Amino acid sequence: MNIHIKYPLLIHVIFADGPSFFVKMAEKSDDIEKRLHKEYVAISHVAHFYPGLIPQALHYQVDKKQNRVLLVIEGIEHSAVLLTDILQAKPEFRQPLQHFLGGNDRSHLGNQYYCEKQFAFYQQSVAGLPEDLQRNIQKVSMQQQWDEMIRKLPMIAQHGDLTINNIGLAKKSFILFDWEDYAAVQYAGFDLTTLLVSGCQFNFRLLLSIIEQDRKTEDVSFIKPIVSCIGIPESRLVDLILFHLVLFYKLKSQHGYSISIIDRTKRIITDLADYVLKNGRK
Repeated sequence: MNIHIKYPLLIHVIFADGPSFFVKMAEKSDDIEKRLHKEYVAISHVAHFYPGLIPQALHYQVDKKQNRVLLVIEGIEHSAVLLTDILQAKPEFRQPLQHFLGGNDRSHLGNQYYCEKQFAFYQQSVAGLPEDLQRNIQKVSMQQQWDEMIRKLPMIAQHGDLTINNIGLAKKSFILFDWEDYAAVQYAGFDLTTLLVSGCQFNFRLLLSIIEQDRKTEDVSFIKPIVSCIGIPESRLVDLILFHLVLFYKLKSQHGYSISIIDRTKRIITDLADYVLKNGRK
């Protein structure tokens, strides 16, 4: 019997009464090799900052003979989560994730190289939007003085794809998976944006509702300590999210994600831009 294996492949290997592993395997290409190697380096570099939050990278190999790239990551038993699970989590679960999203221990604050490179990426992202959306974002940027906000944002390497599907709930903590896009974005707040927006299923009204609800829960707010750590006023949170969605749109378009993701991102950018233009800074 011939078995045809379709790549890329993700296998969860479980041994009875023993360890388990996640194995990522793909056909070798410059892009795949670069992305999986980036994930291996990222996990190896970041895991020690956040024990328990990030699985260990165990092995990386480029098999030129078989034309394959292999990455082995520690397997951790976990369940899927909803955004409400995170927002309402107990402090011992919530705080390590807030610490990661604040990210000051990964800061490149004041590094001119990162600042210039990331600002150029932002300009490319705006230029890559559909024309009508590009015009609206330029209006928002001027009205809301985005240049001032952007200059004040710390340079902190972001996970890059921290959607709700890449977070699991283990016995003692949340677990963050899928690090292939690590450091593609360095502006603080990108990971918070992707978590909130994906957790709201790209629903603009639900997003605003959750932000407002969190604002009222003073003592157990999930968002407020992160925004404070990033160093922007709470009144600029919607601006921050909209700014990062422009970068998100660029990344997803660049990496060939589904039309569904691209369209939903475009729709929420449109809705948020209209909202900001109408309501201004509060």
